[in-house]
This record gives sequence, C-alpha cells and structure tokens, in this order.
Amino acid sequence: MGNDVELTLDDALFETVLGVVRKYSSATVTIEDLDIDLRDDLGISGRRRFELAGELAERADLPGANDDTINLTIIEALAATPTVRGIAERLACARLADNFAAFVAA
Repeated sequence: MGNDVELTLDDALFETVLGVVRKYSSATVTIEDLDIDLRDDLGISGRRRFELAGELAERADLPGANDDTINLTIIEALAATPTVRGIAERLACARLADNFAAFVAA
C-alpha cells in the first residue's frame, strides 16, 4: 500500500466485503477471488459502486456511516477501489481513527 500503517486483515473483514460484493453482483465470489476487478470482471460500476461503498461503510461501522455524517472522501475512495482486497485494505485503514490520511492515500 505504500505507507507504514500496520493493517489487520482478517477473514471476517474479507467475508464482510465479499458478502456485500455478492449482493451487488450475480457472480459467486469466494475468498479465492480477492483480486477480481469489480467493474471489469463483475460488472459493478457507477452508482452501484457508490451504493456498495456506503453499505460497506455501515457494515464496518465506520465513524459517521450510520448517521450520514461520514466524510464523502471515504465513500469515494471505497467506490474507486477496483478489487475486494483493495477495499478490505481501505476499510482496515479507515478503522484506524488517527490514520485518515493513509486511508485516502492507499
């Protein structure tokens, strides 16, 4: 990711991301598909990527996600991230309250 942040990427985080990706795609996506491209391989693009990002922010209980005060930059960054692995990494960064800059730069 190009920064000095220690990330904790556990199976539960990946399963959360995979569960939401499955909801927005008709494909069966598994833990082996972490590097699959959401747009090119699964056809999730545009508005659906933003909806997916918002739902992930809520499920990951990111600050402000549940009361609509979340920083829009977080949603935009999640929506712009092409892979399940990348989204999980960004969510892990976002969970570090004092590391918002690393989240945006990831």
